[in-house]
Amino acid sequence: MLNQRTMAGILDMAQVLGALVGAGGQAAALVAQCTAGLDAITDSAARLPRRSRVYFEEWDEPMISGVGWVSELIRIADGEDCFPELAGAQAARYRVIADPAQAMAAQS
Repeated sequence: MLNQRTMAGILDMAQVLGALVGAGGQAAALVAQCTAGLDAITDSAARLPRRSRVYFEEWDEPMISGVGWVSELIRIADGEDCFPELAGAQAARYRVIADPAQAMAAQS
């Protein structure tokens, strides 16, 4: 229940947790503040001169690329995730980068 993989899931869970502890209004305000902040980042990043390719390493032995919400944040900041095809995998074992050369090559 507390292992959200997307930004929407994280924000939804913040609402649920707020309601569970009697702080639904505060949770709603926090979610609105986070959403506004993410929107501001999107607007600001759209003015950048180029998009950066980003390899986010969640773990180093073995090399594991970032989960879905990481890929979403990279996109929000107008970056390009080097391994977007792996971001949707629920289990980390499906996001393993077998060869470090793959990560280097993906950044070019």
